[in-house]
Amino acid sequence: MTLNEVFLKPLIDGVFNLAKPFAIENKIEVQVEEFENLAIKADFFRIKQVLFNLLSNAIKYNKKDGKVLISVVRTKVLPQLKYQIRVLEYQ
Repeated sequence: MTLNEVFLKPLIDGVFNLAKPFAIENKIEVQVEEFENLAIKADFFRIKQVLFNLLSNAIKYNKKDGKVLISVVRTKVLPQLKYQIRVLEYQ
């Protein structure tokens, strides 16, 4: 595993674009909440795969005409955990 600086905006935009056809096919609206382009230390390919899995599962197991929200929030849970990327299903 190689940790590098990964900017969240292009990462999330890329995952969104990969999942968009699947969302359209399943009539699921996916929204990406606006956030600043933060950088994290991560393995780009692994974090991309994790996000894609979360998003595709949120689409796959959602209700018809459901919605999915992707957001990035600051957290104070642990000193080393500064941000959370959330993928939430909602109606």
